[in-house]
Amino acid sequence: MIPIRAFVADIYRAGSITAAAQRLFISQPALSADLKRLENELGVTLFDRSTSPISLTDAGRVYVQALTDIEKISGDLQTQLDELKGLRAGHLSVGGAHFIASCLLLQLTRDFCRRYAGIRVDVFEGNSATLTQQVLQNELDLLLDYDFDAALFTAHPILRESILLCVPKAYARAGALLRADIIAGRHTTAPPAALAAFRDAPFILLREGNNMFEHATVLCAAAGFTPHIAFSFDQLVTAYEAAVQGLGVTFVSDEIVRTVSDDDAVVYYPLAGDAARRTLYIAGKKKRYCSSAMHTFIDFAAEYCR
Repeated sequence: MIPIRAFVADIYRAGSITAAAQRLFISQPALSADLKRLENELGVTLFDRSTSPISLTDAGRVYVQALTDIEKISGDLQTQLDELKGLRAGHLSVGGAHFIASCLLLQLTRDFCRRYAGIRVDVFEGNSATLTQQVLQNELDLLLDYDFDAALFTAHPILRESILLCVPKAYARAGALLRADIIAGRHTTAPPAALAAFRDAPFILLREGNNMFEHATVLCAAAGFTPHIAFSFDQLVTAYEAAVQGLGVTFVSDEIVRTVSDDDAVVYYPLAGDAARRTLYIAGKKKRYCSSAMHTFIDFAAEYCR
């Protein structure tokens, strides 16, 4: 059967069934029969055949307008799909713990949006446990963090960090590095410090459950002592500021040293062992559909961090 629903507008534009049939390379009787069949199905007459050129009835005008609207919607849909494929439009939500959000995610998102101006990125910060649940409940698309359950998440490594001991100058010993040394990467080749030499110093640690707390605990145990914890905080930036104020020594990542303002009140020491390294991942919920915008953000994050 000829798809007459698509040809009603052609008949109207041609002015007659005969002219429309010629333009469509079909016979006039076939087009007339299918038009009649359509009118019977709809229960209305679409054309006033007594006029020349043929004219639309009221029902015909409504029908042709609907066809026009459908054609426009179809065209708009295809445009939007093409834009999404070309990354000229889209939306995603990305989360990170407070330190990650302030020291990395905001800059990452800024540069991503400059390259892909049509994609809107919403940034969320919070604690890891809350953000993790938001991803699992499909309230958040992607999350930057250090630990993920491989059964629940698909995680992509984007940044390898070194963990340093941040020490107020009052507690400093030989082999100290300055912020300029960390920015230049000299801590990656410098000899590691003996962490046990600082066993009597007050320690500033993050609270239990934080990734840095776990690394600090392993590092101190490997050095043969249990640290005296003078202060516990939730945020790495707060622990760093406490060290700047001379309240004790703390563990920081080289990434945070690069992002904080220069402060000559503290020095840094590289550390030995696997626990002195950690990997930042960008992850999404396993088996969830990953949009083009999400794929592109993941690739961009890996490129950016390199």
